[in-house]
Amino acid sequence: MTTDELLNIEFDKRNFIPATKKAYSQKLNELFDFYSQIEPSNINFDQIDSYLYRVKKKESPSSIENCYWAFKLYFNEILGKNFPFHKLRLPLKDSHVPNLISQNQIKDLLNNFDNLKHKTLITLLYSTGIRVEELQGIIPKDILSDKKQIRIRNPKTGKIRYPYLSDKLLKLLREYYLEYKPKKYLFEGQKKDTQYSVSSIRKILEKARIKTGIKEEVTLITLRYCYVKHMVEQGQSLPALLKSMQIHNSDTVEFYYNLCGKSDKINFSPIDKLGVIIDTNKFDTIEIEQIFDSISNLDERDYLRESIACFKVGAMRAGVVFVWASAIRNLQNKCVKIGYKQINEALEKINNREKPIKKVSDFERLKDKTTLDIANKIGVITKHQKGELDKHLDLRNYCGHPSEYYPETMKVKAYLEDLINIIFKN
Repeated sequence: MTTDELLNIEFDKRNFIPATKKAYSQKLNELFDFYSQIEPSNINFDQIDSYLYRVKKKESPSSIENCYWAFKLYFNEILGKNFPFHKLRLPLKDSHVPNLISQNQIKDLLNNFDNLKHKTLITLLYSTGIRVEELQGIIPKDILSDKKQIRIRNPKTGKIRYPYLSDKLLKLLREYYLEYKPKKYLFEGQKKDTQYSVSSIRKILEKARIKTGIKEEVTLITLRYCYVKHMVEQGQSLPALLKSMQIHNSDTVEFYYNLCGKSDKINFSPIDKLGVIIDTNKFDTIEIEQIFDSISNLDERDYLRESIACFKVGAMRAGVVFVWASAIRNLQNKCVKIGYKQINEALEKINNREKPIKKVSDFERLKDKTTLDIANKIGVITKHQKGELDKHLDLRNYCGHPSEYYPETMKVKAYLEDLINIIFKN
Protein backbone atom coordinates (compact mmCIF):
# COMPACT_ATOMS: atom_id res chain seq x y z
CA MET A 1 0.00 0.00 0.00
CA THR A 2 1.38 3.43 -0.96
CA THR A 3 2.04 6.27 1.45
CA ASP A 4 -0.85 8.28 -0.02
CA GLU A 5 -3.23 5.36 0.42
CA LEU A 6 -2.16 4.89 4.05
CA LEU A 7 -2.68 8.60 4.72
CA ASN A 8 -6.11 8.69 3.09
CA ILE A 9 -7.29 5.74 5.20
CA GLU A 10 -6.14 7.52 8.38
CA PHE A 11 -7.68 10.82 7.25
CA ASP A 12 -11.03 9.12 6.71
CA LYS A 13 -10.87 7.41 10.11
CA ARG A 14 -10.40 10.77 11.79
CA ASN A 15 -12.95 12.63 9.63
CA PHE A 16 -10.38 15.28 8.72
CA ILE A 17 -11.72 18.22 6.74
CA PRO A 18 -10.23 18.80 3.24
CA ALA A 19 -8.10 21.73 4.45
CA THR A 20 -6.41 19.58 7.12
CA LYS A 21 -5.83 16.72 4.68
CA LYS A 22 -4.22 19.12 2.22
CA ALA A 23 -1.99 20.74 4.87
CA TYR A 24 -0.77 17.42 6.32
CA SER A 25 -0.12 15.89 2.89
CA GLN A 26 1.81 18.97 1.80
CA LYS A 27 4.07 18.95 4.86
CA LEU A 28 4.80 15.25 4.52
CA ASN A 29 5.56 15.52 0.81
CA GLU A 30 7.98 18.37 1.51
CA LEU A 31 9.79 16.15 4.03
CA PHE A 32 9.85 13.23 1.59
CA ASP A 33 11.20 15.47 -1.21
CA PHE A 34 13.93 16.75 1.10
CA TYR A 35 15.06 13.17 1.73
CA SER A 36 14.26 11.96 -1.78
CA GLN A 37 17.02 9.33 -1.70
CA ILE A 38 15.42 7.62 1.30
CA GLU A 39 12.25 5.54 1.39
CA PRO A 40 9.70 7.63 3.40
CA SER A 41 9.12 4.85 5.95
CA ASN A 42 12.90 4.68 6.60
CA ILE A 43 13.34 8.34 7.59
CA ASN A 44 14.53 8.38 11.22
CA PHE A 45 13.83 10.77 14.09
CA ASP A 46 17.21 12.56 13.89
CA GLN A 47 16.56 13.33 10.24
CA ILE A 48 13.12 14.75 11.10
CA ASP A 49 14.70 16.88 13.85
CA SER A 50 17.36 18.14 11.44
CA TYR A 51 14.74 18.96 8.80
CA LEU A 52 12.61 20.95 11.26
CA TYR A 53 15.70 22.88 12.42
CA ARG A 54 16.26 24.02 8.83
CA VAL A 55 12.68 25.05 8.05
CA LYS A 56 12.16 26.83 11.40
CA LYS A 57 14.15 29.76 10.03
CA LYS A 58 11.83 30.44 7.11
CA GLU A 59 8.38 29.19 8.14
CA SER A 60 5.83 30.50 10.63
CA PRO A 61 5.18 28.84 14.00
CA SER A 62 1.76 27.64 12.75
CA SER A 63 3.38 26.04 9.71
CA ILE A 64 5.93 24.25 11.90
CA GLU A 65 3.12 23.03 14.14
CA ASN A 66 1.42 21.52 11.08
CA CYS A 67 4.68 19.70 10.33
CA TYR A 68 4.81 18.38 13.88
CA TRP A 69 1.29 16.92 13.83
CA ALA A 70 1.59 15.58 10.27
CA PHE A 71 4.88 13.83 11.02
CA LYS A 72 3.60 12.43 14.30
CA LEU A 73 0.49 11.08 12.57
CA TYR A 74 2.45 9.35 9.82
CA PHE A 75 5.44 7.97 11.70
CA ASN A 76 3.86 7.14 15.08
CA GLU A 77 0.17 6.52 14.38
CA ILE A 78 0.42 4.89 10.95
CA LEU A 79 3.88 3.28 10.99
CA GLY A 80 4.06 2.71 14.76
CA LYS A 81 7.60 4.13 15.10
CA ASN A 82 7.08 5.61 18.56
CA PHE A 83 9.42 8.54 17.84
CA PRO A 84 9.87 10.95 20.84
CA PHE A 85 8.19 13.95 19.21
CA HIS A 86 7.63 15.46 22.66
CA LYS A 87 11.36 16.25 22.75
CA LEU A 88 11.13 18.61 19.77
CA ARG A 89 11.24 22.28 20.67
CA LEU A 90 8.61 24.04 18.60
CA PRO A 91 8.89 27.82 18.04
CA LEU A 92 6.63 29.95 20.19
CA LYS A 93 3.43 31.14 18.58
CA ASP A 94 2.66 34.82 18.21
CA SER A 95 1.06 35.84 21.51
CA HIS A 96 -0.64 38.88 19.99
CA VAL A 97 -4.13 39.40 21.37
CA PRO A 98 -6.47 40.83 18.71
CA ASN A 99 -8.54 43.96 19.23
CA LEU A 100 -12.18 42.92 19.10
CA ILE A 101 -15.28 44.92 18.31
CA SER A 102 -17.71 45.83 21.08
CA GLN A 103 -21.14 44.42 21.84
CA ASN A 104 -22.74 47.60 20.45
CA GLN A 105 -20.79 47.18 17.20
CA ILE A 106 -21.96 43.57 16.93
CA LYS A 107 -25.53 44.77 17.46
CA ASP A 108 -25.17 47.35 14.66
CA LEU A 109 -23.57 44.74 12.41
CA LEU A 110 -26.41 42.25 12.85
CA ASN A 111 -29.03 44.96 12.30
CA ASN A 112 -27.48 45.91 8.96
CA PHE A 113 -28.43 42.76 7.06
CA ASP A 114 -31.19 42.98 4.47
CA ASN A 115 -30.92 39.32 3.48
CA LEU A 116 -32.59 37.00 6.04
CA LYS A 117 -30.32 34.06 5.21
CA HIS A 118 -27.17 36.13 5.65
CA LYS A 119 -28.40 37.64 8.92
CA THR A 120 -29.36 34.22 10.34
CA LEU A 121 -26.04 32.68 9.36
CA ILE A 122 -23.86 35.38 10.93
CA THR A 123 -26.10 35.65 14.01
CA LEU A 124 -25.76 31.90 14.59
CA LEU A 125 -21.96 32.10 14.37
CA TYR A 126 -21.76 34.94 16.91
CA SER A 127 -24.46 33.76 19.33
CA THR A 128 -23.01 30.25 19.71
CA GLY A 129 -19.27 30.77 19.11
CA ILE A 130 -19.10 27.77 16.77
CA ARG A 131 -16.49 27.45 14.02
CA VAL A 132 -17.54 28.11 10.44
CA GLU A 133 -16.68 24.48 9.52
CA GLU A 134 -19.10 23.34 12.24
CA LEU A 135 -21.80 25.65 10.93
CA GLN A 136 -21.46 24.18 7.44
CA GLY A 137 -22.35 20.70 8.71
CA ILE A 138 -25.51 21.66 10.65
CA ILE A 139 -28.68 19.98 9.39
CA PRO A 140 -32.24 21.16 10.23
CA LYS A 141 -32.74 18.34 12.77
CA ASP A 142 -29.76 19.66 14.77
CA ILE A 143 -31.89 22.57 15.98
CA LEU A 144 -33.25 21.12 19.24
CA SER A 145 -35.76 23.84 20.04
CA ASP A 146 -37.45 21.91 22.87
CA LYS A 147 -34.11 21.58 24.69
CA LYS A 148 -32.89 25.07 23.67
CA GLN A 149 -29.76 23.50 22.19
CA ILE A 150 -28.02 23.07 18.85
CA ARG A 151 -26.26 19.81 18.04
CA ILE A 152 -22.76 20.67 16.78
CA ARG A 153 -20.28 18.17 15.34
CA ASN A 154 -16.56 18.89 15.32
CA PRO A 155 -15.48 17.94 11.77
CA LYS A 156 -11.94 17.15 12.95
CA THR A 157 -12.60 15.01 16.01
CA GLY A 158 -16.19 13.93 15.43
CA LYS A 159 -17.10 15.02 18.96
CA ILE A 160 -20.55 16.47 19.55
CA ARG A 161 -21.43 19.39 21.81
CA TYR A 162 -24.61 21.31 22.48
CA PRO A 163 -24.34 25.12 22.60
CA TYR A 164 -27.23 27.06 24.14
CA LEU A 165 -29.97 28.13 21.72
CA SER A 166 -31.10 31.67 22.46
CA ASP A 167 -34.79 32.54 22.13
CA LYS A 168 -33.85 35.41 19.80
CA LEU A 169 -31.81 33.08 17.60
CA LEU A 170 -34.60 30.47 17.60
CA LYS A 171 -37.10 33.07 16.40
CA LEU A 172 -34.73 34.08 13.60
CA LEU A 173 -34.11 30.44 12.64
CA ARG A 174 -37.84 29.78 12.40
CA GLU A 175 -38.33 32.77 10.11
CA TYR A 176 -35.41 31.61 8.00
CA TYR A 177 -36.66 28.02 7.79
CA LEU A 178 -40.15 29.06 6.70
CA GLU A 179 -38.75 31.23 3.92
CA TYR A 180 -35.91 29.03 2.61
CA LYS A 181 -37.06 25.50 3.58
CA PRO A 182 -33.56 23.93 3.60
CA LYS A 183 -33.42 20.18 2.92
CA LYS A 184 -30.04 18.52 3.55
CA TYR A 185 -28.04 21.29 5.25
CA LEU A 186 -29.38 24.17 7.32
CA PHE A 187 -27.46 26.60 5.10
CA GLU A 188 -27.20 25.32 1.54
CA GLY A 189 -25.11 26.61 -1.34
CA GLN A 190 -26.16 27.51 -4.88
CA LYS A 191 -26.19 23.86 -5.95
CA LYS A 192 -28.68 21.41 -4.50
CA ASP A 193 -27.62 19.52 -1.32
CA THR A 194 -24.28 21.38 -1.05
CA GLN A 195 -22.87 23.22 1.95
CA TYR A 196 -22.66 27.00 1.95
CA SER A 197 -19.04 27.86 1.08
CA VAL A 198 -16.66 29.49 3.56
CA SER A 199 -15.56 32.05 0.96
CA SER A 200 -19.18 33.18 0.51
CA ILE A 201 -19.62 33.56 4.25
CA ARG A 202 -16.44 35.67 4.42
CA LYS A 203 -17.78 37.95 1.68
CA ILE A 204 -21.11 38.34 3.50
CA LEU A 205 -19.36 39.36 6.72
CA GLU A 206 -16.98 41.78 5.02
CA LYS A 207 -19.83 43.45 3.13
CA ALA A 208 -21.75 43.89 6.39
CA ARG A 209 -18.67 45.33 8.13
CA ILE A 210 -18.24 47.97 5.42
CA LYS A 211 -21.96 48.80 5.41
CA THR A 212 -21.96 49.22 9.20
CA GLY A 213 -18.92 51.49 9.07
CA ILE A 214 -16.77 49.35 11.36
CA LYS A 215 -13.12 50.22 10.78
CA GLU A 216 -11.65 47.31 12.73
CA GLU A 217 -10.95 44.01 11.00
CA VAL A 218 -13.85 41.55 11.39
CA THR A 219 -13.26 37.97 10.27
CA LEU A 220 -15.10 34.73 10.94
CA ILE A 221 -12.74 33.89 13.80
CA THR A 222 -13.43 37.38 15.19
CA LEU A 223 -17.04 36.34 15.77
CA ARG A 224 -15.87 33.35 17.82
CA TYR A 225 -13.48 35.49 19.86
CA CYS A 226 -16.23 38.09 20.42
CA TYR A 227 -18.59 35.36 21.60
CA VAL A 228 -16.15 34.31 24.33
CA LYS A 229 -15.18 37.83 25.41
CA HIS A 230 -18.73 39.18 25.44
CA MET A 231 -20.00 36.15 27.39
CA VAL A 232 -17.33 36.75 30.03
CA GLU A 233 -18.16 40.46 30.11
CA GLN A 234 -21.77 39.49 30.86
CA GLY A 235 -20.76 37.35 33.83
CA GLN A 236 -20.16 33.88 32.41
CA SER A 237 -17.34 31.89 34.01
CA LEU A 238 -14.46 31.59 31.51
CA PRO A 239 -13.37 28.07 32.61
CA ALA A 240 -16.96 26.79 32.34
CA LEU A 241 -17.34 28.44 28.93
CA LEU A 242 -14.15 26.91 27.55
CA LYS A 243 -15.18 23.51 28.89
CA SER A 244 -18.55 23.76 27.11
CA MET A 245 -16.71 24.65 23.89
CA GLN A 246 -14.45 21.60 24.37
CA ILE A 247 -11.34 23.80 24.47
CA HIS A 248 -8.65 21.99 26.47
CA ASN A 249 -5.36 22.77 24.74
CA SER A 250 -3.23 24.74 27.22
CA ASP A 251 -2.02 27.25 24.62
CA THR A 252 -5.58 27.95 23.45
CA VAL A 253 -6.84 28.28 27.02
CA GLU A 254 -4.06 30.77 27.77
CA PHE A 255 -4.94 32.72 24.63
CA TYR A 256 -8.56 33.13 25.75
CA TYR A 257 -7.50 34.17 29.24
CA ASN A 258 -5.37 36.91 27.68
CA LEU A 259 -8.17 37.82 25.27
CA CYS A 260 -10.62 38.33 28.13
CA GLY A 261 -8.13 40.13 30.35
CA LYS A 262 -8.30 37.35 32.92
CA SER A 263 -5.38 35.98 34.88
CA ASP A 264 -4.95 32.31 35.67
CA LYS A 265 -1.99 33.07 37.92
CA ILE A 266 -2.30 32.60 41.68
CA ASN A 267 -1.50 35.92 43.35
CA PHE A 268 -2.89 35.50 46.88
CA SER A 269 -3.18 32.97 49.67
CA PRO A 270 -6.38 32.10 51.55
CA ILE A 271 -4.83 33.52 54.71
CA ASP A 272 -4.86 36.98 53.08
CA LYS A 273 -8.66 37.00 52.96
CA LEU A 274 -9.64 35.17 56.13
CA GLY A 275 -12.70 36.88 57.55
CA VAL A 276 -13.23 38.83 54.35
CA ILE A 277 -14.46 36.19 51.94
CA ILE A 278 -16.71 33.39 53.06
CA ASP A 279 -16.10 29.71 52.58
CA THR A 280 -17.97 29.40 49.28
CA ASN A 281 -18.27 25.64 49.71
CA LYS A 282 -20.74 26.33 52.52
CA PHE A 283 -22.77 28.95 50.63
CA ASP A 284 -25.39 27.12 48.61
CA THR A 285 -26.70 29.00 45.55
CA ILE A 286 -28.80 26.13 44.22
CA GLU A 287 -32.14 27.61 45.28
CA ILE A 288 -31.44 30.99 43.74
CA GLU A 289 -30.19 29.31 40.55
CA GLN A 290 -33.47 27.40 40.32
CA ILE A 291 -35.33 30.70 40.64
CA PHE A 292 -33.15 32.10 37.84
CA ASP A 293 -34.32 29.39 35.46
CA SER A 294 -37.97 30.34 36.03
CA ILE A 295 -37.53 34.06 35.30
CA SER A 296 -38.30 35.32 31.80
CA ASN A 297 -37.74 39.08 32.23
CA LEU A 298 -34.30 39.95 30.85
CA ASP A 299 -33.55 42.71 33.38
CA GLU A 300 -34.37 40.45 36.31
CA ARG A 301 -32.31 37.60 34.82
CA ASP A 302 -29.27 39.82 34.19
CA TYR A 303 -29.19 41.12 37.76
CA LEU A 304 -29.77 37.66 39.21
CA ARG A 305 -27.04 36.14 37.01
CA GLU A 306 -24.61 38.76 38.35
CA SER A 307 -25.62 37.99 41.94
CA ILE A 308 -25.09 34.24 41.49
CA ALA A 309 -21.64 34.83 39.98
CA CYS A 310 -20.73 37.10 42.93
CA PHE A 311 -21.95 34.69 45.62
CA LYS A 312 -20.01 31.82 44.03
CA VAL A 313 -16.70 33.67 44.33
CA GLY A 314 -17.45 35.03 47.79
CA ALA A 315 -18.20 38.63 46.74
CA MET A 316 -21.03 38.87 49.28
CA ARG A 317 -21.68 42.62 49.24
CA ALA A 318 -21.92 42.73 45.45
CA GLY A 319 -24.19 39.66 45.47
CA VAL A 320 -26.54 41.32 47.97
CA VAL A 321 -26.78 44.45 45.78
CA PHE A 322 -27.40 42.57 42.53
CA VAL A 323 -30.06 40.24 43.92
CA TRP A 324 -31.88 43.26 45.38
CA ALA A 325 -31.82 44.94 41.95
CA SER A 326 -33.44 41.86 40.45
CA ALA A 327 -36.05 41.70 43.23
CA ILE A 328 -37.01 45.38 43.01
CA ARG A 329 -37.39 45.10 39.21
CA ASN A 330 -39.64 42.08 39.80
CA LEU A 331 -41.84 44.15 42.12
CA GLN A 332 -41.98 47.00 39.60
CA ASN A 333 -43.13 44.63 36.87
CA LYS A 334 -45.83 43.19 39.14
CA CYS A 335 -47.06 46.71 39.92
CA VAL A 336 -47.25 47.54 36.22
CA LYS A 337 -49.40 44.46 35.62
CA ILE A 338 -51.95 45.80 38.10
CA GLY A 339 -52.04 49.14 36.27
CA TYR A 340 -50.52 52.58 36.07
CA LYS A 341 -53.72 54.19 37.39
CA GLN A 342 -53.45 52.33 40.70
CA ILE A 343 -49.67 52.97 40.84
CA ASN A 344 -50.07 56.73 40.44
CA GLU A 345 -52.98 56.95 42.89
CA ALA A 346 -50.74 55.29 45.48
CA LEU A 347 -47.79 57.51 44.54
CA GLU A 348 -49.95 60.61 44.93
CA LYS A 349 -50.73 59.62 48.52
CA ILE A 350 -47.08 58.76 49.31
CA ASN A 351 -45.46 61.82 47.68
CA ASN A 352 -47.60 64.16 45.59
CA ARG A 353 -44.51 65.95 44.27
CA GLU A 354 -43.37 62.95 42.26
CA LYS A 355 -44.15 62.81 38.53
CA PRO A 356 -46.60 60.08 37.43
CA ILE A 357 -45.23 56.67 36.40
CA LYS A 358 -45.89 55.99 32.70
CA LYS A 359 -43.51 53.10 32.06
CA VAL A 360 -41.56 50.64 34.15
CA SER A 361 -38.27 52.53 33.69
CA ASP A 362 -39.85 55.57 35.42
CA PHE A 363 -39.52 53.64 38.70
CA GLU A 364 -35.78 54.24 38.47
CA ARG A 365 -36.20 57.84 39.65
CA LEU A 366 -37.98 56.66 42.80
CA LYS A 367 -36.30 55.49 45.97
CA ASP A 368 -36.64 51.75 46.54
CA LYS A 369 -38.47 52.56 49.78
CA THR A 370 -41.14 54.35 47.74
CA THR A 371 -41.48 51.38 45.40
CA LEU A 372 -42.06 49.11 48.43
CA ASP A 373 -44.74 51.52 49.72
CA ILE A 374 -46.51 51.52 46.33
CA ALA A 375 -46.36 47.71 46.10
CA ASN A 376 -47.93 47.46 49.55
CA LYS A 377 -50.71 49.99 48.86
CA ILE A 378 -51.84 48.32 45.61
CA GLY A 379 -51.72 44.81 47.05
CA VAL A 380 -48.56 43.34 45.51
CA ILE A 381 -47.09 42.69 48.98
CA THR A 382 -48.64 42.61 52.44
CA LYS A 383 -47.84 44.96 55.29
CA HIS A 384 -45.85 42.22 57.04
CA GLN A 385 -43.89 41.44 53.86
CA LYS A 386 -43.15 45.13 53.39
CA GLY A 387 -41.77 45.28 56.93
CA GLU A 388 -39.38 42.40 56.19
CA LEU A 389 -38.28 43.98 52.91
CA ASP A 390 -37.66 47.32 54.66
CA LYS A 391 -35.17 45.54 56.93
CA HIS A 392 -33.48 43.92 53.94
CA LEU A 393 -33.29 47.25 52.16
CA ASP A 394 -31.08 48.41 55.03
CA LEU A 395 -28.75 45.45 54.40
CA ARG A 396 -28.67 46.29 50.71
CA ASN A 397 -27.74 49.90 51.53
CA TYR A 398 -24.99 48.83 53.95
CA CYS A 399 -23.51 46.63 51.22
CA GLY A 400 -23.92 49.22 48.48
CA HIS A 401 -22.00 52.06 50.13
CA PRO A 402 -18.22 52.19 50.64
CA SER A 403 -17.42 51.02 54.16
CA GLU A 404 -15.66 48.27 56.10
CA TYR A 405 -18.97 46.51 56.65
CA TYR A 406 -19.08 42.86 55.57
CA PRO A 407 -22.30 40.84 56.08
CA GLU A 408 -22.34 37.60 58.02
CA THR A 409 -23.10 34.47 56.04
CA MET A 410 -26.25 33.62 58.02
CA LYS A 411 -27.60 37.15 57.54
CA VAL A 412 -27.14 36.88 53.77
CA LYS A 413 -28.82 33.47 53.73
CA ALA A 414 -31.84 34.88 55.62
CA TYR A 415 -31.90 37.84 53.23
CA LEU A 416 -31.96 35.54 50.20
CA GLU A 417 -34.56 33.24 51.70
CA ASP A 418 -36.96 36.13 52.32
CA LEU A 419 -36.46 37.68 48.88
CA ILE A 420 -37.07 34.31 47.22
CA ASN A 421 -40.22 33.55 49.25
CA ILE A 422 -41.72 37.05 49.29
CA ILE A 423 -40.92 38.17 45.76
CA PHE A 424 -39.66 35.54 43.35
CA LYS A 425 -41.94 32.65 44.32
CA ASN A 426 -45.12 34.75 44.34
